[in-house]
Amino acid sequence: MSSDVPSELVDALCEFLEAAVHAVLAARGLYSNELFERHRIYSIFVQKARHPELCAYISSVLTNLKVRCAQQHAVWMAYMVLAMMKLT
Repeated sequence: MSSDVPSELVDALCEFLEAAVHAVLAARGLYSNELFERHRIYSIFVQKARHPELCAYISSVLTNLKVRCAQQHAVWMAYMVLAMMKLT
C-alpha cells in the first residue's frame, strides 16, 4: 500500500474490526448461537460466525475499508465507529 498510513496499522485495525463485527452479530442475537464458534484473537476468545458466505461478506467489506484506510480515511472510520457505538 502506498500511503502514509503503515500497512501493519491498517491490517491490525481491520482485523480488530472483523472481530468486533462478529462479536456484535453474536451478542445481538441476529443469528442462532449455533452459527458461531469460539475464536482466539489478541489472546482473548470472541465469537466468530462459521457460515462461509457471511464470513466472505464481512471480509469483502473490510477489504474495501482497507483501501479507504490506506488512503488516510482512518479518521472518518474512527468517527463512524464511535457514532455506531453511541447508537447501541
